Amino acid sequence: MIKKHKKNLELTENIHKKLFSASFLMILTRLLVKSIGLVSIVITARLLTPEDFGLIAIAMAIYAFIELFSSFGLATVLIQKSDADDDDYNTAWTFKALFGVISAALLIILSPHIAKYFEDLRLENLIYLISLTALLNGFSNIGVINFQKDLDFKKEMKYQVIPKFINFFVIVFLAYALKSYWALAIGIVFGNFISFLASYLMHPHRSKFGLKSAKKLMSFSKWLILNNALYYANEKLINLVIGKMLGTSAVGSYTMTNEISTIPSMEIAAPINKASFPVYSKLQSNLKELRVAYLSTLSLSSSITIPAAIGIALIAPKLISTALGNSWIHVIYLMQLLAVASLFSGLYSNISYVFNALGKPKIPFYFGVCKVISIYGLIYILVPFYGIDGVGYSLISTSIIMLIITKITLKKFINISFLNISTSLLRPVLSSLFMYIVAFNLLSFELSTPLLSLLTQIVISVISYLTFSFSIWHLQSKPDGLEEKITSLIRSKISKNLL
Repeated sequence: MIKKHKKNLELTENIHKKLFSASFLMILTRLLVKSIGLVSIVITARLLTPEDFGLIAIAMAIYAFIELFSSFGLATVLIQKSDADDDDYNTAWTFKALFGVISAALLIILSPHIAKYFEDLRLENLIYLISLTALLNGFSNIGVINFQKDLDFKKEMKYQVIPKFINFFVIVFLAYALKSYWALAIGIVFGNFISFLASYLMHPHRSKFGLKSAKKLMSFSKWLILNNALYYANEKLINLVIGKMLGTSAVGSYTMTNEISTIPSMEIAAPINKASFPVYSKLQSNLKELRVAYLSTLSLSSSITIPAAIGIALIAPKLISTALGNSWIHVIYLMQLLAVASLFSGLYSNISYVFNALGKPKIPFYFGVCKVISIYGLIYILVPFYGIDGVGYSLISTSIIMLIITKITLKKFINISFLNISTSLLRPVLSSLFMYIVAFNLLSFELSTPLLSLLTQIVISVISYLTFSFSIWHLQSKPDGLEEKITSLIRSKISKNLL
């Protein structure tokens, strides 16, 4: 009995170590990808206009709308199923390939009507080109999902970063050569082509056409399909709504600011969520350990997302003027609003993965329904009065509402207390408050160049956050968390160097 208990403890500890290791690698992956993307944006933003970015955003939103009907969430099903066999993989790939063809055909057929609806004929040829993306994604190698399933995030990092790095040079070259929205469109298609090649070069799995497991996979996937539709409504449909209500230039302003301000929720919280899902799936029969894993994930993600969101809101004026140029000055306040919304959404985004791991995908679906109703109800009320800033107000309000709803639901299903959640958030909140006070007093701080002033402000803010966070961590007797992982990493590096 004692041996069994010891074995279980070792297994649990090993799983938690994998969670932190995987989360770190996924964050690093997303930050590398995002950094490449941000450098690309900084360069192209000075060569192209908000209207150029708006056109691409509308075209990609249309593509995402068509794609959602082919997104059965089968990759998630294969990760969740510990006993997935070749028939399961073949079926998932077959669905993906068939609907890639259907999606491309629909985009080609509908493109003239879409251009007419948005009163911009440029969209027709643009969507013709974007349709190639549907084919490339449809026929890509589904075997690469095993990088996540097997917690092999080093390979996942290579798969994500290498194509993005190659594509960066292509987009920058095209932007200088063409100086139009075609540079972005061609870059998107080329990037997907590189990812298509990488999927087959990096993983040996080869699928065959077959639908033997269709019924088995679809029994779980039907809720994921609905969740994909809701994800589209929450993340992509908003571009079309803004385009119809405020015009193409407003879409460009929103997508540009959203790209930067959502770094905390999309580029930090999202990879942690992605890494946590297979871990949660392994703990689905042990609610006690699942609670521990969730609180560890919340502590880790909030230690990064909260200060990152506050930091972006604070440095937005200098960041916009320094990085993007004067043609984007008008989006400063919108970026600050979206950063605040990102802070709150990052605090609840991981909860859906808990319910998916428990085999309850309908609960995240209901979350999505509530979010859609809130976002678009508020947008149609606030945008006529506040313009594009009304979108920011709508997203902040919705994020707060969803944070309350999701935490109450989580408490009901896995019996996690608000005290536990508050304890996990204590250090990040107090440390971020201290960082805010320090950073706010540096807003008027100027050095010889705007870039140097911006970088100095960022460095001092990071140092102030870490100093205060580690101080509280010591006062709390060094509990498990980001600080403990950083300390362990430093010790291991020092030990290796000494040896």
